Amino acid sequence: MPSPFFRSLRPAALCFLLFLAGCAAPTLSMDVLEPGSANEVATMRRLAVSKFRNDDGGVATAALENALGSVMVGRGQHFTLVNAQSLKEYSEGLNPDLALVGRTGKHAGADGVVLGTVTHSGWHDQFTSEQRSVCVARNENGSCQKMANRPVRCVRRTGTFSFLPKVVRASTGEIIFSQEFSEVEENTACYDRDGMELAPGYALIASAREQAIRQFVETVAPHFVRIRIPLLVEDATAMPEKLKASITASIKGGVDEVQAGRVDKACAQWSAAGLSYPTGYALPYLNGVCAEYAGDLEAALEQYRLADKRSPKSVPEISEALSRVRRTQDNQRKLSQQLQ
Repeated sequence: MPSPFFRSLRPAALCFLLFLAGCAAPTLSMDVLEPGSANEVATMRRLAVSKFRNDDGGVATAALENALGSVMVGRGQHFTLVNAQSLKEYSEGLNPDLALVGRTGKHAGADGVVLGTVTHSGWHDQFTSEQRSVCVARNENGSCQKMANRPVRCVRRTGTFSFLPKVVRASTGEIIFSQEFSEVEENTACYDRDGMELAPGYALIASAREQAIRQFVETVAPHFVRIRIPLLVEDATAMPEKLKASITASIKGGVDEVQAGRVDKACAQWSAAGLSYPTGYALPYLNGVCAEYAGDLEAALEQYRLADKRSPKSVPEISEALSRVRRTQDNQRKLSQQLQ
């Protein structure tokens, strides 16, 4: 049976596109739901967020609350945020009483309390230079006769944001997660360009803060990632030329269908070809890709194993496919816990 984690993504969130870049092999891109790596935090569904230390105006705290409250899986909100106003006096000090923080959070109805410190928030400028190719000699009609490299003065502006969140289990007051997240955002402008403009320092800090908070949220909550699966377009198995030509035509015909946005037709074509030509490894591999598309991981694993068995030597795409499906199966077991 197709996995419910994949069924829930179609057709809006689970999509496949074909990308052809020069001579590179075609690929299918796929959005997949992955569990948060901090499993114990991800299983908590009610969180309280206390104001972070060194957070002027509570900007980072508010941004974190908004990010956690915006985690949507399927049609539901993953985290419910409870009012943490009563935690303020207990959690802002250098050494907060974690047992008291936990009890207060539990009394408010939270499974866990998020607190921590903004460890860095600022920006600075650095003067640099870049080489430009400029005309240093012209002829009588104004055409350039000689070019040379000349240094141009530039400014690189860097915004940095770092914070150290901690998650406390409300029932025990124990810290179950603590990790620093840091991001840097840069912008460069040079004086040889008209209207030289540098991004404001506060804007770079805001962008770095958003990225750092996103890292944290993806660590503690289920989130979508995009994977790209390469499509095999030829089969190196030794076989009669006429048979190889037929199999190759079926493979490329399916690729054309995918390129036209008709993935289901491509999969139907590859499935029929696999039944007609029970040889080679490319067709079972492609049928494995189609099974992943449908969310049927057991069928995908079966087809990838068949492709691996038929291949005369190790094929990187097949080896990666086997590993990928096993990772996805393991992730789904974790997601079952996190989505309860």
